[in-house]
Amino acid sequence: MDIEEGSVFNTIHGHFLYGDFAEKVTFARVESKKTGDQLLYFVVTWKPRPNGNIPKESEFTNRELAKLNPELLIQYYETKLKILNPPIKPPRETGNKHPSATTQLAPPKTDEVHLISSDIEAAASGKREKDWT
Repeated sequence: MDIEEGSVFNTIHGHFLYGDFAEKVTFARVESKKTGDQLLYFVVTWKPRPNGNIPKESEFTNRELAKLNPELLIQYYETKLKILNPPIKPPRETGNKHPSATTQLAPPKTDEVHLISSDIEAAASGKREKDWT
């Protein structure tokens, strides 16, 4: 299939404005300016065009990419995220439908209360730990 001269598909590098579809972000780099500002640059690879040609990689700043294809930028950031703390388990439900009640822990079960109170009674009576079981 021949491409007409002057067509946007004659361009070597891909671009969203040419109707190209991004494959993925393959690389990111930081460039420092003399003013102290830092720009983050991303290298984007492209899916094949309708004519079968695959455009060469293109480079975009984070601001450009956020405007042109924010989903692609989010996907890249998500691949680089690391969880620093383990997830917090949600509190047990109390059965109360009030919004503040869902953040409270449910009261202990009756048998848990009995176990705790019996441990306190045993400790108060001077029994040793081996006698508590």
